[in-house]
Amino acid sequence: MKIYDDITPALKAILFHFVRGYTMWTSFVVPAEKVEGIASKWAEAYGTQLPSWKRQDRKEKKLATAVALAGPVISRPGMKQVMLMATEHALTMPKASDWSREKWLTRLPEFSEFVMVHETLGAPP
Repeated sequence: MKIYDDITPALKAILFHFVRGYTMWTSFVVPAEKVEGIASKWAEAYGTQLPSWKRQDRKEKKLATAVALAGPVISRPGMKQVMLMATEHALTMPKASDWSREKWLTRLPEFSEFVMVHETLGAPP
């Protein structure tokens, strides 16, 4: 899990992953001291510490893959928001897997007080 101390790089990372296919997500706010425990749990269950080439191999095989990050929450010192982002293949994983136990959101990502927007570029006027 990548832990950000500033909101701007965290938002950039979310957008970076979203446009690369990590369109499903779950997120919650926790005290900062709990982030490391969540990071190790997610690394074991979802492979969030896998190198990027390994995640790409999994995506090509239509297997679920995930990334995780944490960042500050505006106006809540000592708290961090953790976010787990996954590819759409998370919905097709076996019922007994950790993937199926998560409550995946498919709307545009929300982090702290911000909601990501995704605009498609049309033809110039």
